[in-house]
Amino acid sequence: MKRIKAIILFIVFLFFGNYSLLAQNKVLDSLNLALKNSRNDIERIKTLVQLGNTCEVDDNLKYAKPLINLADKLLLTAKDSLTVRNCIRARYEGVNFAAFYYRTKEGLSSAKMMQVYAEHLEVCKKYKDGIGIVDVLIDMTDVYDNNGELMKKLERLQEGYSLMKEMKYKKGEAKFLLQLAFFYSDFNDTTHAISYIRKVEALEAEIGDSTRISKGYYLKARFLNDIKHYEQSIVYFKKAEKRYKLIKDTSQLLDIYYQMAGVYQSKKDLDSALTYYHICSDLAKQYHHNFQYTYAALVGVGDIYSLQKKYNEAISIHQQVYELAIKINSPVAILFTSKHLLTDYYLMKDLKKAKPQADRSLALAYQIENVQDIFECEKFVYRIDSAAGDFKDAFAHYQKYLLLKNKLNNELVRKAATQERFQNELSQQQLKAKSELEKNEAINEKEKQKQRNIIYSISAVLFLVLLLVVFVYRSYKQKQRSNLELAQKNLEIEEKNKDILDSIRYAKRIQTSLLPTHKYIDRVLNEKDKI
Repeated sequence: MKRIKAIILFIVFLFFGNYSLLAQNKVLDSLNLALKNSRNDIERIKTLVQLGNTCEVDDNLKYAKPLINLADKLLLTAKDSLTVRNCIRARYEGVNFAAFYYRTKEGLSSAKMMQVYAEHLEVCKKYKDGIGIVDVLIDMTDVYDNNGELMKKLERLQEGYSLMKEMKYKKGEAKFLLQLAFFYSDFNDTTHAISYIRKVEALEAEIGDSTRISKGYYLKARFLNDIKHYEQSIVYFKKAEKRYKLIKDTSQLLDIYYQMAGVYQSKKDLDSALTYYHICSDLAKQYHHNFQYTYAALVGVGDIYSLQKKYNEAISIHQQVYELAIKINSPVAILFTSKHLLTDYYLMKDLKKAKPQADRSLALAYQIENVQDIFECEKFVYRIDSAAGDFKDAFAHYQKYLLLKNKLNNELVRKAATQERFQNELSQQQLKAKSELEKNEAINEKEKQKQRNIIYSISAVLFLVLLLVVFVYRSYKQKQRSNLELAQKNLEIEEKNKDILDSIRYAKRIQTSLLPTHKYIDRVLNEKDKI
């Protein structure tokens, strides 16, 4: 009977799989025909994007490369910023197709994938496209983060921030500042993290976009919660709540109430946490029965009852959500709520109900293949079996639990080693930067001293020149005075000489008027000679 059922299921799968494949091939044929008949480059770009989104991964490069090349061709003739932006956006689509191909085929450490990103980054820099730079740098930092290359991630974030400042693209600046804040908060470096988040807040206020300011309050609240600054986190959640209430953004309000409940729960204020879980749940039911928040908030309510040791109330709520998860047939949601029910039964020491719930949870955890969930369920099962006296099964589950614990510990050790390596690299970078700074300061000091010496020399020369000028000026003035005095004396002498000459002339005129003239004397003498 099981074999017949398996054959039937295989035939059904084969039929629907083939039907899906045929439908996909039909769409691809239609799009390839549209590409062939495209009248211009814009139509070709749109069709290539559709083909890239529809095709199998193996064919990604088949459409990615022509899309990138066509975008590059159009960029060469683009005459306005909007056309450039659209071309870069189209190019980015091709980059994503290519990156996904290399990531699938070669893994997250694919050098070809990073080369595609790096080439696109250079194009964005060339055309000073801020949005494009933000997109590709964030993609690159995600890869570095997954690979444990934290120093490279930090360097790319710092590069992005510097580029945004240089381009005066404030929204981009805010994006990278926020990324830097969360980056440092992951390493418990709250000093740097808070410094960056304050810059984000100031920048968002400067930008003046009401929506961004609201989002900024929300993100700062989340960030403060992450670094366990609960009181400040609540302050900013309430600021965000006030703004989102004005614009009636229900989806954002739901998340704010859920987050606030979590903050109160973290600071052991269980009554306030319960209040906000209820507010979130009621609002979710009121607006389109939002399952995500109805489900999450009710689980939170049950958790609070469990922490208050009101186990019956906790089981009632968790059972309600468990049945809701089964109704919508979500394996992840079923496992999540099943583990909460299991915890309630275990804390109540109701092993009769805890055992089947633990078995169901464990089976589902293996089905989903989540190591952390399997680890937690194996732990519950071996404890329950041990408490029930079933030591054989308890030991078998305990062995599996230990294997998973070692696996998770190894992963934690790997992450810790990665973080330690990053911290060492960061310390070395800081020491190098400090050394460079001191070296530059020494060079600057020498330059400053050299400049001071030049200034002193020039000042001394100028002072000597000034003294010389003063000396020459004084000599000139002295000479002027001497010349003036000499001229005055000459004038006086001339006047005296004139007076003397005038006296002589006057005396001569008197003399001339009294004495006989030469002619008279000569005539008289001549007459005497005749006699």
